[in-house]
Amino acid sequence: MSIRLFQWPKGTKFNKRKSTDYIVVHHSASGDVPAAEIHRWHLAKGWLGIGYHYIIRADGTAEEGRPHWAEGAHVLGKNGVSLGICLTGSFEHHRPTTAQVDSLVRLVKSLQQLYPDANIVGHKHLIATACPGRLFPWDVLQKRLQESEGMSFKDLDKCWYPDLAKKAVELGLVAGIQREDGLYLAPKEPLTREQGWIMDLRQHAMLDNVWKIPDMVKKYLPSVVRIWAKGGQYQTVGSGSFVSPSIILTNAHVVGNNATVSVDTHDNHSDTGKMQGKVIKRDEYIDLALVQIDRQYTPLKLADGAIHGEFCLVLGNPGGEWQSVTAGIVSHNDRGDYIETDARINPGNSGGAMLNAKGELIGVPSHKIALDHSWDNQNYAIRISRVKEFIKGVV
Repeated sequence: MSIRLFQWPKGTKFNKRKSTDYIVVHHSASGDVPAAEIHRWHLAKGWLGIGYHYIIRADGTAEEGRPHWAEGAHVLGKNGVSLGICLTGSFEHHRPTTAQVDSLVRLVKSLQQLYPDANIVGHKHLIATACPGRLFPWDVLQKRLQESEGMSFKDLDKCWYPDLAKKAVELGLVAGIQREDGLYLAPKEPLTREQGWIMDLRQHAMLDNVWKIPDMVKKYLPSVVRIWAKGGQYQTVGSGSFVSPSIILTNAHVVGNNATVSVDTHDNHSDTGKMQGKVIKRDEYIDLALVQIDRQYTPLKLADGAIHGEFCLVLGNPGGEWQSVTAGIVSHNDRGDYIETDARINPGNSGGAMLNAKGELIGVPSHKIALDHSWDNQNYAIRISRVKEFIKGVV
């Protein structure tokens, strides 16, 4: 089973759903129409567009309407707490096709991995309506949803990563669905090789972390600063982060040979730096430096290390632009003194913060490879183990 993606107009903005208490099944009360046709109907009602999150056609083809995390427009008074699936057809007059029911079961089981506490209900169970029709086979759906797909790793004790194998079984990442862009909500079928389900567990974690980014930015960006330093006839600009209430960690190349620098904090900033910071330690070889200021701010917690493939967030000031955020994964956690990431790092990000999903500092953004236009997005941060060695005895 694959999911076709509906093409929303560029720039369309959705509200994030408050919670997912219900997965609601609907029928279109029409013929077998595509998502684009339902989109036109809903636009005519003055809505943003298609109100359902998924459409399932008579041949079992699934189409994504609104993003699965977004607030829909399909149950009056419950849109903020429900996800909607619409099967095309009028089930007051006929039953859904076998292909539709099969796809519905697979889709719901996959969504239950993301929303395990959601109740599976019909539109009529929430408000006064006949939807999804008197001939919709609720007994069949409930029975099939209770059936276990089954999954076993016969070679679990021989796996390279038995702990992850057990986690995959625990999460129930079994029969799943794949969108046209290749993104899995869960494995497409039972997996027997660790490489396969490690990637899917990684994607499962990424899906979860994407929705946390705004909260992380709000919480941790105040711990990141902008640093201005004299560089010959010009001022150079970079980033830093608090590793103790009054001590800022940055790159040595950001502070240069200066004894003092200017610092912008989240509550006290300008185009040239609002307060003075004293450079108290620097190591040009490892490219790290510490700057002390008179005021105190919340420091970042230091991680034990970075995990290959984990989610990461880069906070800094590329080009001197105030408080920028990029996200990605740890492409490799051991490139000598560095971590490799696909989260963009540009001049001005240097010295900032690379965080994991817990908000812990896992690296200090340092540089990127930019040889030509054919080689891009290979970025590096100094490993937290080297950071800890550098700040020992000071922080």
